[in-house]
Amino acid sequence: MTKNEAPGREALFAAAPVGQAVSVVCVALYRVFAGPVIRFFIAEPETVRLGTQFLQARCFATPFLFLSFHVVHFMQAIDRGPVSFWLAAIRQLGLNAPLLFCLNALFGMTGIIWTQAAADVINVVISYVIYARVVKGLAPAQPA
Repeated sequence: MTKNEAPGREALFAAAPVGQAVSVVCVALYRVFAGPVIRFFIAEPETVRLGTQFLQARCFATPFLFLSFHVVHFMQAIDRGPVSFWLAAIRQLGLNAPLLFCLNALFGMTGIIWTQAAADVINVVISYVIYARVVKGLAPAQPA
């Protein structure tokens, strides 16, 4: 690991608990206030019902989304731009789009609503497997 990579790794581990705490707070707030947020924009009952479900499912993905982007940003910080690009591409093209069609076919609107959460959970696993391989391949830190 070079002298430039070490601070990136330290920042990754220092920021993770803070980011997860913010994510959990967001999940709690959206779980509680999803209905009122939707009603602020539209009052039609079916739209409020679906919008509330959508926000609650979307907020469930927040901690996983944070973890995914945390690894993406780490890769950028240690000058692994192509890895960062592929992690983002896997998330959107490899997971989100196919899952959207699959979950829609299996569960209809509910499947569409939960696509983001499912994609982000899978993407976290992929991101951390790639992270472990990249970190394993880094050279030991050289004395300054």
